[in-house]
Amino acid sequence: MDFGCAEIIACQPDTGEVRLRLTASFSSEFPAGREFTGRVRLTPTEVLSWVIARPSID
Repeated sequence: MDFGCAEIIACQPDTGEVRLRLTASFSSEFPAGREFTGRVRLTPTEVLSWVIARPSID
């Protein structure tokens, strides 16, 4: 997955929470438009980010 395959649609700097939306489809489980919640932590030397994908409920 490339960085251009998702966009940040919301960011809460005080909590480090971000909302991401896929801009490209990868499979039926990961279609374009699917949204995820993730976390970001900034340090003086690096940016750490993580997203845990749960099965979509349709």
